[in-house]
Amino acid sequence: MHFGLFNLMTQRDKAKTPREIYAEMADQVRVAEDIGFEIAWFAEHHFSNYCLCPSPLTMSTYMAARTKRIKLGPAVIVVPLYEPIRMLEDIGLLDQLSDGRAVLGFGTGYQEYEFHKFGVDLKKGREIFLETMDLVEAYLRGDPVAF
Repeated sequence: MHFGLFNLMTQRDKAKTPREIYAEMADQVRVAEDIGFEIAWFAEHHFSNYCLCPSPLTMSTYMAARTKRIKLGPAVIVVPLYEPIRMLEDIGLLDQLSDGRAVLGFGTGYQEYEFHKFGVDLKKGREIFLETMDLVEAYLRGDPVAF
């Protein structure tokens, strides 16, 4: 059996600062690693207190320096909201700083208000996702990538 930790980082109490929520999450991931959990996942949402993590790649990279064994990854990268080449660079940085412990999750997204604020049409999300995933596959194979 495999065990993992999913980190949503919800701000249920307005008196609790984002800094406190992030610190608690970091503590929970370290405890999960200490008791043998295999992976820690970080959610991505924007513009609400539902999830205070707008960048699961950044959070995974942050935790790479604070852990030694546990795998780390986004659950999920909302692909249509990213500039593809920059996203690939961030994935590469996570891979290097985690010493290969990165595990990737990709998704199309579903929150209309998040897409609207990024100026992306939700109806084009699947098309953007599939095009970007072609780049991701080429990148992971080591092929030259252009966008």
